[in-house]
This record gives sequence, C-alpha cells and structure tokens, in this order.
Amino acid sequence: MAAHELPLERRTLHGHFSRDLAPALTIEPGDSVAISAPSSRWVLADGEPFEPRGDDERDAGHALAGPVEVRGARAGQVLEVRIDEIRAGPWGKTYTGPPAPGAHEVHWQLADGVGRSRLFEVELQPFLGVMGMPPPEPGVHPTRPPRRWGGNIDCRSPSTARSSRPGTDMPRRATARSPERRSSARWRRA
Repeated sequence: MAAHELPLERRTLHGHFSRDLAPALTIEPGDSVAISAPSSRWVLADGEPFEPRGDDERDAGHALAGPVEVRGARAGQVLEVRIDEIRAGPWGKTYTGPPAPGAHEVHWQLADGVGRSRLFEVELQPFLGVMGMPPPEPGVHPTRPPRRWGGNIDCRSPSTARSSRPGTDMPRRATARSPERRSSARWRRA
C-alpha cells in the first residue's frame, strides 16, 4: 500500500460535483491519501482567499479537493473511505446567519485541540463537512444539499477512525473537503 499526497493547487480544487471531472489522483485499493484544502469559502490557513477562483457555477460551492480515482472500482460496488486523521488549521469561523455584509461571525483561534474566541473556549472535534461521489447524471452539481452520493453532510461521523461508504453509482472518483484541515484517508474497495 502506498501513501499519496493531493497537493493544494488549482488543478485539484473545484466547487461542485461532476462525473466529468478528470481524476486529480489515481490510487490502488488500500492506498492512503493526505488531502489539504481551503475552507468551505475558499480561504487558506493564513486567512487569505485562495486565488485564482473562477466566478462561474463550477466554483460556486464548497472548496472540494479531488477527485481521487480508485483503480478497479466499478459502478455498483461499495467504496469504503476510512478517515485516519483530521488536523485542524490555525483558525476558524462560525457564521450565525447567511453570508451578507455585516453578518455576525465568531472568529476562532485553534491550537492544541482547543478553539478560543473572544467569549468562548471549546474542545475541537474536527470533521469533514463535504465528502462524496458525483451523481451519475452528467453536468455540474452543487455541493449542497446532501444527497444519496454524499455532499454537504456536516456530520461528526465520519470523523477519525471511522469509515464511510458513500453511494457508488460513480465509484471511480471521489471528492473530499477538509476546511482548514489536513486529512489522511485510506481508500479501499470493500
């Protein structure tokens, strides 16, 4: 089993699901992949926006890294993804309403497993917000809402040492987002 790294660069990022995206990486069943991605709003760990970012519908959603192709996987098979580790970046934001000028945000400093804001301190329990497969229909599909193939699930499970089996109508390519996080995922056919 080999270890791979999906670099944080424009060719590996997109803001939508599509079966038409070429794989950013091809791996063997059982290989591990370390993935870095900007936040859901395409902001890097230093607080700067990721550039360049397209203005069209292809980059309108969450920043997704991938797709990762698992060699030999076929439609109708189960694709198991194991999350071995999630590392939080140095900062985060909580939005308490829809994004708009003047909307309330809570800014967090993240270190040593703790998030600190001006008023709060909380233990961190990082998780992947978006993970899944592209729908089988051609075209561009938004990262919201969640669907049979995955998407914006904002769920604490799967977190580390957990497995997920997203729908496999298009099992050869999977996409994951890890906002301000570095993730190591083990991909294998079940």
